[in-house]
Amino acid sequence: MNLSDLLRDRKIEKIEISQGLTKRTFNLSLRDIKASKDNFNNSDYDWALVIAYNAMLQAGKAVMYSKGYRSVGYNKHTAVMEFIEVVLKNKIPENIILSFDKLRKKRHRTVYEEAELISKSEAEFAIKTAEEFVNKIKNILGYNFLTNMKEMIILVDKNDREIGSEEKIKAHENGGSLHRAFSIFVFDKEGRMLIQRRAMKKYHCAGLWTNACCSHPNKGEVLEKAVHRKLKQEFGFDTDLKETFSFIYKADFDNGLTEHELDHVFVGNFDGKPKPNPDEIDGYKWINSLELQKDVEKNPDKYTPWFKIALDKVIAYNNKK
Repeated sequence: MNLSDLLRDRKIEKIEISQGLTKRTFNLSLRDIKASKDNFNNSDYDWALVIAYNAMLQAGKAVMYSKGYRSVGYNKHTAVMEFIEVVLKNKIPENIILSFDKLRKKRHRTVYEEAELISKSEAEFAIKTAEEFVNKIKNILGYNFLTNMKEMIILVDKNDREIGSEEKIKAHENGGSLHRAFSIFVFDKEGRMLIQRRAMKKYHCAGLWTNACCSHPNKGEVLEKAVHRKLKQEFGFDTDLKETFSFIYKADFDNGLTEHELDHVFVGNFDGKPKPNPDEIDGYKWINSLELQKDVEKNPDKYTPWFKIALDKVIAYNNKK
């Protein structure tokens, strides 16, 4: 089965891509997750399952809208599931797709046939599955949420010589174009490092832990000015920053984007209280360097790829100061 089959069988049809419709529909899935939990807490397990399934359905529709399709015909719910299976087969685990179908059937029997009562464990499983599915869709939709951005970044060669510029998202497509970037590491007087958890709306590495700040200078922007601009934007403070080293890395992500950066690493100190920007940061903490290194070794998937590459060298530099 492929998209051509779904179009031929009149299960889906093409529509104009709408970022607004995509966002609104995805937000409905977040609303339904909350409503499902509320029903579960009130011991209404039937409706907890029904609404959890609806959250998955709305997230699936959001993917369709982001790619310029919608479901049509009598079995619209089945069409959404089949679309997800075709388009995201390598990004959504098969067990979640199968659970989506099972919840669809249970939802139908519960709403239309009243053939069974849903148990607490079934409702709990439905909510857990819906949350996992919606979070994966959120990461995948990161690209589409940002397609209207026209931020131009600087393309470079391996020696950091400027060779052109490209729109930010485009520079991360098709294997990624090598571009100039920076990573900022901040320590307090006790030697603890400031790390942040990237906001879930980020176009890649959403929800992962990383250094205090990382970004790209814009076209025509001096690197030394860009680092201070971004640190103030993300954490609401500024401090003296010193460039310590640079490195090139390449990392592929589940949403089809690639980071290919010549990353300049800056280190600074700060002992005040950060003011994190919620659009950029979902959480932050000060952490002992040794404790951090142990956790990165134990749980590498919790951290961004560039952070893991630079971490040991940055800590060694700070320890020598």
